[in-house]
Amino acid sequence: MSEIQDQIDKLKKLNLGENLIDCYSAEWNSKKLNAPLEKWQIPASEMITPLKDLDDEYGTEYHHHLYFLFMDPYDKEAHKNHKNICDVFPELSDLILANKHLPNFIIINTKVEKILCIGLGRKNRIFIIDAKTKKSIDFDSANSTAPSGSRNADYVAEFTKLDHDHLVEDLISNLDLTGSSFYEEDHMPIDNQDVAYELLDEPVNEDGKIVHEDDGEEYTKEEIEEIIKEYDKLHDDQDGYMKVINFFFPQCEPGDLNTGDY
Repeated sequence: MSEIQDQIDKLKKLNLGENLIDCYSAEWNSKKLNAPLEKWQIPASEMITPLKDLDDEYGTEYHHHLYFLFMDPYDKEAHKNHKNICDVFPELSDLILANKHLPNFIIINTKVEKILCIGLGRKNRIFIIDAKTKKSIDFDSANSTAPSGSRNADYVAEFTKLDHDHLVEDLISNLDLTGSSFYEEDHMPIDNQDVAYELLDEPVNEDGKIVHEDDGEEYTKEEIEEIIKEYDKLHDDQDGYMKVINFFFPQCEPGDLNTGDY
């Protein structure tokens, strides 16, 4: 048994519940595909393929090679769990127990024996760090614009080679989009959508504008209505991104991810 497989076995014994998933296990695959669909959920058939179909096309080497771990910051056992996880994977200590932004998710690939820590940091920008080297990995450039043979492209190609359902890309890209959406919302001209609605009830001044007393800015009714529409779009976008994240971790909420650190 390889060292990382031994570590996975120890990780499973920590009783992390739904915070740890074995992405290419028959148990998880079947559970997701056969679960009743709630109205707010993304259909499992849009996210994963039955293992039998993958087996027919690719063989079975990919089984049990990819694990996702949600680092729930508000779990009542969070501190204990985080320490226990670092006892199993000491290389995570500098990233989890240090006074830094906590990774939201840990991605473990047992085939290539690599671990990625991903999360939202300052300004809700995504970070992707290799646990062993502590180097940042740019998945976006590796998947699109990086020259062939670059370190990122090679790293990503190796890490995702057996990820036939593109689950790593789904989780990372939707976390990235969620962070960007948080940033946009936190930099809207009016504090939040509720305040915008309240302003619509305020009287206009002699210039036909409504004054936002908190900052003295003036808006026409049409400008406020447009800002409300922008909030609606941001919230719709966030709901779409979170549906993908919640496919893996239904217990994860936007407040678990938003750092509010600007």
